[in-house]
Amino acid sequence: MSPQPSRKGGFFKKIFGGGSDAPPAQPQAGAEPGAAATEAAPGAGARTDVPQLPLPAHLREKWTRRASEPLLDGKTLSYYKQNGYTKGIRVFDDEDLAFIQENFDKLADHLGVKDLISAGRFLELQMWHRYSEWIYRICAHPRVVSGLQQILGPDVLLWASEFYVKYPGDWRVVPWHQDGAFWECAIKPTRGVTVFMPFFDVDRENACMQVIPGSHLGPHWAQVQIPKQRNKVFQQECRPEDVDESKIHHAEMKAGEVMFHHPAILHRSLPNRSKRLKAVLTGRYSPPDITCDRSRWPDFKQTLIAGEDRHGNNPTVDPPPDGAVGLPNPDENKYAPLDPPGEGAWKKRDPNYVTHDLIEPHA
Repeated sequence: MSPQPSRKGGFFKKIFGGGSDAPPAQPQAGAEPGAAATEAAPGAGARTDVPQLPLPAHLREKWTRRASEPLLDGKTLSYYKQNGYTKGIRVFDDEDLAFIQENFDKLADHLGVKDLISAGRFLELQMWHRYSEWIYRICAHPRVVSGLQQILGPDVLLWASEFYVKYPGDWRVVPWHQDGAFWECAIKPTRGVTVFMPFFDVDRENACMQVIPGSHLGPHWAQVQIPKQRNKVFQQECRPEDVDESKIHHAEMKAGEVMFHHPAILHRSLPNRSKRLKAVLTGRYSPPDITCDRSRWPDFKQTLIAGEDRHGNNPTVDPPPDGAVGLPNPDENKYAPLDPPGEGAWKKRDPNYVTHDLIEPHA
């Protein structure tokens, strides 16, 4: 049984996968001479005024221990290839969750995460893996890496992490979208995997992810701009004709489980109609053959978490050192521009475009 959420200072907690020979995460091991230079030491310019518990030595040893077998069996891997996602794979046990939940509780209380969300300051909930060891170790857990290698191949980069949080009664909607449409304006080829890691159970009542199985097979990057709406998290969504809602699958999961999904799978989440928190950490991963257009994303940095980077296409950053508990400053680590008008996947705003129905707040 997963640890139950507690409440401290008005907040619960939050957060968040190939081959059997997945190694422990190493800082840029194997990069060829002449590869892109590693940038400033992790944590440079980081905030250190936030209370966090350093990762205990016994959890560090546990979270870096080589995976003893592939994470995904043949049936599960086949399901991913056919449907564009696979979920419900336990990675973090009760001991892990107790530490993660307590630590994030401290951060959320201190930073006022609920207020950040209400103010739309989502950038402040991104890229924490660069600065805090325990968050990096979650993203680079050997079992997660094992699954990633099975999907992407032996060489794996981590280049982004983000928190997604919906409090009880949060009526915001993440509209139908494909993750790759947000990457496509900067990252070529648009190859990768998103790993979705909930800290508490997610189900239909507290806004679990909804997916359209098989939608990763196409069409790709067919999002359009939409008029700003009060409860839409962003101003892009997939065209209604590309979404067959009769095929919706509800990605319900237990705390400590992970979900892998393809960058082209259609997915969304609805309002949190429960009295329970939804709190998820996502990691973004790709093979090293990607190239980021830094005119689009000046702060893009990648960390090698498995294998080798034989390409050296992008700036790299080492993992945070053992015991690091910093966080990025708010002005750092911004994503690529999400609104390059008329370019690539982004269509010029069509005043006649009919959006999906606006979902109003529930009583």
